[in-house]
Amino acid sequence: MRYLAAIISILAFVHPFGLAAQISKPTTLAELAVYNGPDREQLLIAGAKKEGKVVWYTALAGGSYRDLARAFETKYAVPVEAYRGTSRDLIAKVLAETQAKKYLMDVAESSPPLLMLMRAMKRLVR
Repeated sequence: MRYLAAIISILAFVHPFGLAAQISKPTTLAELAVYNGPDREQLLIAGAKKEGKVVWYTALAGGSYRDLARAFETKYAVPVEAYRGTSRDLIAKVLAETQAKKYLMDVAESSPPLLMLMRAMKRLVR
């Protein structure tokens, strides 16, 4: 009897609610951030194309960031607008954008201080 109750509990959880939650498409940024369906990459690419570009803030030294941006553009057919600066430059830019309530950046690559600041300001989505 215990096994029957356990099986019924599992089936009730998985069907229809649990299974439907895994299959349904994300409708918010928070849902997309944790969505791991087989079409996740296609949804991200479609969203980037709809926005028209990907805005990337980076602290990578030299010109390597340009090569990465070109490779991304070639693979996904989405333009990359890269802003390269020191970690301090990026922190100042993110703070200014946050104060102006203009959230331009899509992707950041930097040292831990910028990422910790962004986490404290609730600017990171995971």
